[in-house]
Amino acid sequence: MKNFIIVFTLLFTIQTYSQFDDLNSKFLLAQSYEQMGDLQKARILFEEVYFIQKDNFQFFESLNRVYLKLKLFNESIQIIQNRLSIFPNDITSIGLLGVTYYQAGKEEETFKLWNDALKEQPTNLIYYRILANYALELRLFDKAIDILQKGKANTAEARIFSYDLAHLYSLTMRFKEAAEEYIEIINFDPNQIIVIQSRILSYINKPEALVPTIQVFQKSNFKENSGLGHLLAALYVENNQFVEAFELLKLLDKKFSLNGQEVFQFATRMSGLNQYRLASNSFEYLLSEYPYSNMISNFRLNYAKNLEAELNYEFIKNNPTWKDFFTYTVFNKEKYNSVIENYKKIISTYQHSEIAIESILRIGEIYLNRLGNLEEAEKYFSEVIQKFSMSRYFVAAALNQIDIFIKKNNVEQASALISRLEINPIISSEDRNRIILYKAKINFYNGAFSEAKKYLDIISQQTQDKISNDAIELSLLISTSIVDSISLAKFARAEFEMEKENFASAQKLFEELTGLNQLFILSSKSELRVVQCLIAVNNYSSAIEKIELSLQDSNKRFLENQKNIFSDHLQFLLGQIYQNGLVDFPKAIRAYEDLMIYFPNSLFIDKVRDEILKLKKIS
Repeated sequence: MKNFIIVFTLLFTIQTYSQFDDLNSKFLLAQSYEQMGDLQKARILFEEVYFIQKDNFQFFESLNRVYLKLKLFNESIQIIQNRLSIFPNDITSIGLLGVTYYQAGKEEETFKLWNDALKEQPTNLIYYRILANYALELRLFDKAIDILQKGKANTAEARIFSYDLAHLYSLTMRFKEAAEEYIEIINFDPNQIIVIQSRILSYINKPEALVPTIQVFQKSNFKENSGLGHLLAALYVENNQFVEAFELLKLLDKKFSLNGQEVFQFATRMSGLNQYRLASNSFEYLLSEYPYSNMISNFRLNYAKNLEAELNYEFIKNNPTWKDFFTYTVFNKEKYNSVIENYKKIISTYQHSEIAIESILRIGEIYLNRLGNLEEAEKYFSEVIQKFSMSRYFVAAALNQIDIFIKKNNVEQASALISRLEINPIISSEDRNRIILYKAKINFYNGAFSEAKKYLDIISQQTQDKISNDAIELSLLISTSIVDSISLAKFARAEFEMEKENFASAQKLFEELTGLNQLFILSSKSELRVVQCLIAVNNYSSAIEKIELSLQDSNKRFLENQKNIFSDHLQFLLGQIYQNGLVDFPKAIRAYEDLMIYFPNSLFIDKVRDEILKLKKIS
């Protein structure tokens, strides 16, 4: 008897497992049919497995899904109601039945079913969340919001519903309501500020989102809640209300004893956004309020750097930077001297520190690039070079000093400093290429053309950038002109005069080199340089005359397959003269359009397109 029971149990187990494997295989096959789009075959198999195991939710859900795809709404309603007869409080089934009603065109039945379910369980958080999700599946945003609002009002987890409501409000462009929900969350739990700020900033650039959000936050208790205050300041920044943001951050800094941390972050960001006046004002505030901060040296340096950056911005605006060559007009000398005094205070206070060395370098660069005083610039660069060879600012100081040596034709001193830089272990590859270019220039200016070409060829093999492109061009010019070393030497002298900004002397030499048909590249380059010299001294009428004459010549040469290789550059300069020198926008546009027509492969094409778009907007 005992053996019989064992055998019977074993057979029953085998049969059960066999049946299970058969159901599972059919179910997997049904899924495959569904994925392939053969819904009728999928339906037959899903029905087989479902009617064997009606309480299996996976079988039930899969069959209902296929019914809906086939629009067999009555069949869907029947199996859902059957399940509800077994599990009457199953909110998932209630949700699914509502979906079927809605897809069958019975919207009223859907809402009544869901509303009745919520009335039965008015404090059950799960009911609200599940039914809201089904509403969202049907893209019934208003219904989902209605359900979540009821859940917020009737349950003890209002904050959870506020998150969902805020998200839905933002999706439906109801930004005011979204902001109100987020403020409620922050008031309840200030630790949520980072999460909420991330959520708001993810949609704040949508049309008409920013202003209503700011208006809601302005009505909040932001002066009493630092989280709300800092989020409002961030919104001000997004709306370019930088002054309002600064004033608010100062208020919060003092009220909540924040030690200037938020103001420092704001100052740094303003500097990155080129809002130098606000950045310097912010660092000035930090210097005044926190004179004993362990970051005081950082505050002082950044204050001076932003004062300088603001001046540089004005300096560039007041100088014709559109030109290839020009002499800077000294601008705001007194204010630059004030910046220099700020750097000097840093140097005396933090002697031998990196910020002091940086300050020395920056003073030298102001004298070199802004005040045009090479002698004073040399003093500061020399100090860095002689005293701080291990500083990270040594290379920059040395490169600036080499520039000055080259302009003064101090070949021996330039070469000696180049030799020091070449063995510097921290020099970048870009600066190393710049050093090689200096060596090439020194040799070129002094007539050692073969030696110059050797260095130029080294750079030419590097990654394509401005330095390597310049090197390739000069190397080509040397190669094609070396047969006439006298003319090449004259060109080198003219280039050196350009380096020293002696444009009249340079122009005279270049003019002597134009029209040399046997030295086509040298002659063409000289034509370009003559125009650049004329532009440098504001002689626009003569520059236009030279350009038009050269372009006419180049058209003739084009017919003879000898086109001037710099014609596109000349055409571009014609547009630049009309645009920036003479402010004649229609003629500038015409010149740019001609470049696009006659020189479609020019390197200036992208720049020209941008200029045309800009000019058409303002003309």
